[in-house]
Amino acid sequence: MPTDATAPPADTEDHPAAYRARSATGLRLGLAPAIVFSLGLILDWPVFYLAAVFAALFCQAPAPMPLASGLRLLLVAAFFLASALLLASVLEPYPVVFLAGVAIGLGVTLRAAVRGANTLIVVLAMLAALLIPFLVKISSDLAGLIAFWLVINMSVALLVSWAAFALFPSATPPKPKPQESSAEFDPGRRLARMCLVTIPFAMVFFLIESDAALVLIFAAILATQLAASTAAGPLVAKGMMAANLLGGLAAVLVYEALVMAPFLPLAILLILSASLCFADRFAAGDALAGSALTAVLILVGGSLGPISDGAEVKMLTRLWQIGLALAYILSAFVLVDRWLPEKGTQR
Repeated sequence: MPTDATAPPADTEDHPAAYRARSATGLRLGLAPAIVFSLGLILDWPVFYLAAVFAALFCQAPAPMPLASGLRLLLVAAFFLASALLLASVLEPYPVVFLAGVAIGLGVTLRAAVRGANTLIVVLAMLAALLIPFLVKISSDLAGLIAFWLVINMSVALLVSWAAFALFPSATPPKPKPQESSAEFDPGRRLARMCLVTIPFAMVFFLIESDAALVLIFAAILATQLAASTAAGPLVAKGMMAANLLGGLAAVLVYEALVMAPFLPLAILLILSASLCFADRFAAGDALAGSALTAVLILVGGSLGPISDGAEVKMLTRLWQIGLALAYILSAFVLVDRWLPEKGTQR
């Protein structure tokens, strides 16, 4: 997933500092999510794979999150999730108002994303706007449990990311993120574009009463990626499609290996290998490798630890559902880019 991180340049013999930076970044991003994921498998706490996703997001940054910012993030997370739980519970008996509330929550979240809000806060707001109302429709108790554990998961991810940065510190100071000029970036237009892509998907999802909670989680994070992207529509859609397909393929391989040999140490070894592989690609300059890593964590974790009360869905079914969601969102993004392009790129 794209963040404010700046991946180190590729290593060469003439640039030992760049090589050290790449190694530190790769080890942080490879080990932290794998450790969190493995702890979740061993201790079996709810939605543990989201803790691994949060750890990956923290470790893609060029520097550790300051203590004060981390504590503030946890408070914001608790506020968002508690507010979403309360509002969804109150509005749930009124379907039209309930859907309107979901749409408004999505719109507010997207507005924050296109105006440059912190990526993690946007992800949390997306989960609050989509996942918590979805779970309320299943069970208010389940929604409350997941909301509580989302905060715990973020706390665990934050602690592990701090440890990772302490063990593998950045070799070079982070470079400032280039700013988009106002001539190339119109927040209002981008917000309209993202709303046209995301809100119809959410409305249809709630109306058909799907039980695929994992699809909503994936769609929420993908929408965050798109809203934060500065690339042209077809370019970013093509890159994200390739990254998520690669991550999906890796997830299928991991899952099928575990079906043949359901052995906990093997699961830990496979997740560690996949995490280190994609982390190395990210450190080498492939920013979309973070998206592939996110896809692996969500797909494998969601298959090993479903959050619904129903029977566990097979991995290929989950991959098919997420593939449809991915195809819709990215295709819609390309179409909207054609009909309503960014300011300065009109055809």
